[in-house]
Amino acid sequence: MPKDLTDLQLLTELQPVVEENINRHMKMAREWNPHDYIPWSDGKNYYALGGQDWDPDQAKLSEVARVAMVQNLLTEDNLPSYHREIAMNFSMDDPWGFWVNRWTAEENRHGIALRDYLVVTRAVDPVELEITRMEQVTRGFSPGQNHQGDLFAESLFDAVMYVSFQELATRVSHRNTGKACNDPVADALLGKISNDENLHMIFYRNMTASAVDLAPDQTLDAIAAGKHVYCEGPLAHTVEDAKATLWGIRVSAVGQLTRAMVVVAGSCWMFSVRLSAGSKVIVQMHYNTLTAGPLPDRTEIDLKLDAAVEQEATVQPFTNPTWVDTDLMMIPAMQEDVAHSFAADPTQLFGGAAIEIHDVGMHLHTLGKSARMSIERADGSETCLLDIPRWDFHWQGNYRLAQPVTLSPGDRLKVECRWDNSPPNQPIIDGKPKVPADVTWGEGTNDEMCLGTFYTNPL
Repeated sequence: MPKDLTDLQLLTELQPVVEENINRHMKMAREWNPHDYIPWSDGKNYYALGGQDWDPDQAKLSEVARVAMVQNLLTEDNLPSYHREIAMNFSMDDPWGFWVNRWTAEENRHGIALRDYLVVTRAVDPVELEITRMEQVTRGFSPGQNHQGDLFAESLFDAVMYVSFQELATRVSHRNTGKACNDPVADALLGKISNDENLHMIFYRNMTASAVDLAPDQTLDAIAAGKHVYCEGPLAHTVEDAKATLWGIRVSAVGQLTRAMVVVAGSCWMFSVRLSAGSKVIVQMHYNTLTAGPLPDRTEIDLKLDAAVEQEATVQPFTNPTWVDTDLMMIPAMQEDVAHSFAADPTQLFGGAAIEIHDVGMHLHTLGKSARMSIERADGSETCLLDIPRWDFHWQGNYRLAQPVTLSPGDRLKVECRWDNSPPNQPIIDGKPKVPADVTWGEGTNDEMCLGTFYTNPL
């Protein structure tokens, strides 16, 4: 049985991966300034400078939004402790040290921006906010690396696994808080913070993936350890959001963080799924409204109910979750050939069991050029499931396979999409071609998607 690598050995072996992902991070990160997202014109002096102290009637945010915003800020306020922890675990030697400091600098602006927004807009009592900050930072934070209580992380990988999930949790929390604020300025600010957190998650996720290759047993032990760790911030604001988030987060055998989407648009399937008494069936239809005049609605929906079926199956959406609420799936204006792809092991969504795929589909919008779905087998071979070399907006349905295809644990499902965002390929709006603009993921016709779906049942 091979001997476990020490933390020092792991740090040394992972240095090239760290450097590679730092370069990727610096390329993808978009600089932004906290002061650009603060409504300074709403501000006024407090009593100490001859103004008026805070009053509850001055708060414009809802109670949910205020609580969430403060909780998110307190999460960011513990940055000194977080910096200490990752510096101790990752070391300050290059390139690890560069990442520690860069990450710290980016996290620091989150706290600056959130506090400025809350104080300037008088959303919360600034005195109570400062008292709470002092209490929070005085208590500090540790997921256990310093033997604080029973929250002890036994290895470097324990720390890496923790931050992978934690950065994803903060991304979700900031994004949900922005929507709850019902304020475009706050939403834009928290969107910027959420994008930062997402890039941080990708960095640690890639560390996890490389760790699997380097020391698979140690990595999987850390993933499966189920250690009790202190969560820095809330996962969601409602029970429903929490359930959706917790249900959707998975760690595959290659360390990929994936999330099952719950909204599927543009296709129609026949499949069997159990409905409990009192359940509601919700149908969402998306329409192309870019045509010059009105068109008749020819939508047809067929729903068949049976008391029993031979085997339950499901339609599973499949895409890169980081594309959904970030601008990482960027399709720049004036570019006639832009490609994005994503691959992961979907069997982890079904308890690690092999699955049987019966039909597949791809979903792009008007700029789509080609679409492909395939299986990258564990033995290095490939199985093509669907190949559409000349995409058309009307080809968004699912296609039944001649024979079911088995996807086993260790195989990776892959989606590949290409787009043409040049002037000749723009949709006609009000009789005129649309002016090319940068496009990212979105549900609108002028947005884009690279969404795969497959009809499956576990074997």
